[in-house]
Amino acid sequence: MTTIPPAQRCCENCCYRLPSETSTTGFRCGYEYYMTAPLLRKFKTMSQYPVVRPFTSCEMWVHTPVASNGEFN
Repeated sequence: MTTIPPAQRCCENCCYRLPSETSTTGFRCGYEYYMTAPLLRKFKTMSQYPVVRPFTSCEMWVHTPVASNGEFN
């Protein structure tokens, strides 16, 4: 039986991570985006969400589950 190691706490595997072409790192923190009601999300521009580095983390970090084929769910 193989054991899956626990996920490393980093923005790269956080469920709130947003890909962003306007970010210098390619990522922005989407925590505030996902906490906003869906009807209000479109009123904020991507530049209003903070830029994050893939290997940092914060207290809002939640692991993104990965399917058996290696893709994010």
